[in-house]
Amino acid sequence: MPLILLVPALAGQGSGAASIARVLATADLVVAAVLILARWVVPRALHFVAAARGRDLFVLAVVLVGAAITWATSVAGFSLALGAFLAGMVLADSEYGHQALSDSLALRDLFTSLFFVSIGMLLDLRTGVGEAWIVAGVAAAVLFGKAAIAAFAGLVLRFPVRIALLAGFGVAQIGEFSFVLGRQGAELGLLTAGELRVFLTASVITMFIAPLALRFGPGLAAGASRLKGLGRLDTATASGIAPPEGRENPQVVVLGYGVGGELLAEVLREAAVPFVALDLNAQRVRQARLEGTPLYYGDVTSREILERAGVASAAQVVVVLNDPRATLHAVRVARAVGPRAVIIARARYVGETHALLAAGADEVVAQELEASFTIIERVTREARIPRPGRVPPTDRRKGMPLLPAGLEVESAVVAEGAWMAGRSLIEADLRRRTGATLVAYTREGDTAAHPSPGDVLQAGDVLCLVGSDEQLAAARRLISAGPPTAH
Repeated sequence: MPLILLVPALAGQGSGAASIARVLATADLVVAAVLILARWVVPRALHFVAAARGRDLFVLAVVLVGAAITWATSVAGFSLALGAFLAGMVLADSEYGHQALSDSLALRDLFTSLFFVSIGMLLDLRTGVGEAWIVAGVAAAVLFGKAAIAAFAGLVLRFPVRIALLAGFGVAQIGEFSFVLGRQGAELGLLTAGELRVFLTASVITMFIAPLALRFGPGLAAGASRLKGLGRLDTATASGIAPPEGRENPQVVVLGYGVGGELLAEVLREAAVPFVALDLNAQRVRQARLEGTPLYYGDVTSREILERAGVASAAQVVVVLNDPRATLHAVRVARAVGPRAVIIARARYVGETHALLAAGADEVVAQELEASFTIIERVTREARIPRPGRVPPTDRRKGMPLLPAGLEVESAVVAEGAWMAGRSLIEADLRRRTGATLVAYTREGDTAAHPSPGDVLQAGDVLCLVGSDEQLAAARRLISAGPPTAH
């Protein structure tokens, strides 16, 4: 908004500092009027309209408010674009802003399409051919200039190098509002017709390149963050990361602190297992540190961050990120930093498992597969399928098994006097001893999905196990008689 107001002054419509001061004063008045409308006038008007419970009437009221503010702004001597911008601010700041956006989505898509169609009609391809070097230079200046400024701002705010570079790639293209400024500048004589054509052509080129930058940006940012010069910046970010008090090195390093990471951290804390967690959500890190959790801010794909966190000497590294690309990169870097650590990674889909194992993960937990196991167990329980028994999950539409070849799902009962009765899952250590996985257990009709390591099994519990035939046989022996060394 300040740029739109200053364009006339830049065009010489006024006298120096006095003109600029007048423009700034006008801007203050406009902002004050917007605040008054947004806080008191528009919400009350929309309240009366909403009380009529007519969606069409509400949409018409929203359009009327937007048109009225735009018209009033143009009467005051400002552009229609500025009026539309202010109208959007007024509507968004009211309590009915979300409803207004929802009801006007069709109009938004229509006007957005018209906007870009009009930009396309202004494009002169002959300019791109006849003045190719100038157009290329302007496009390059916009792309690299905006990317560099955004990345520098991210580094100043102490974001990791990879995140700062991704932010630069994300905003490298020219903004849509620049077209409004360009047209206004041309109307006031700041740009000639030829310069405007060059600007429009270069702008459209940046909009074509932007999707490619977003597609290949993560890989480029990851590669750039490994450069020695840029890597020192991540080292500065890592300077605040330290192992828990009283321990030289953490036993477990948790990469990611979403729901899964937070639940795992709670179990480790209750079991007095020293650990360090890393996340990029500054607010979450701040709250966790207030609660005494050793959660630190850092990019988990940075070698310097992982080295500082103690991955080189950690017994286990758990990767619970929501970004598949970042998960793969984090596993690869964690394996390079901690060659002896056991790396457990979470994946969204079964198809991501092979890439993570190839990157160095020892175990991969696929959310798709684990959720399927839970659903299978609950369906078999509700369908009163006899237990213990083997459940063969298949996709009826294709006749294909849902589980990878060689895996089976089986229910097993903890008998009275069995070795596992009265023992916790962490004490039984079923996966390490047998290779089978316990995904859920049922006790007196209640099912515990994704059991915690501290859960103690009791006689009569029905366990839902996953593994190969040999692993399931070993699990049954362990449940009843215990490990061979116990004899």
